[in-house]
Amino acid sequence: MPMMVVHVVLSTVASVFSLVIIILVVLWRLKLRKVKKPLDGDQVNAEYEITSQSLETKKRLFTYAEVQWMTNNFERILGKGGFGTVFHGFLEGTQVAVKMLSLSSI
Repeated sequence: MPMMVVHVVLSTVASVFSLVIIILVVLWRLKLRKVKKPLDGDQVNAEYEITSQSLETKKRLFTYAEVQWMTNNFERILGKGGFGTVFHGFLEGTQVAVKMLSLSSI
């Protein structure tokens, strides 16, 4: 009977040790992923330039009738949140997300 106890204890210790090693490796890899920095600062600037050129970030106000026309009478809802509902629409041939602010967000 003592030999069986030794096997159970060794199996348990080996399992716990393996689990701890696996957790440490996963945490180490996650930490490495967060710490990685670009080798060249120009790469970051190039990425920023591409994004800033491709996205127009101007806030524009439209009349209710214009919003109704852009969204095809509020046909397709993309999402709802605390600041209002977001609708899919088109503005001058370009797909847009149109946010209708709720009264509580003004």
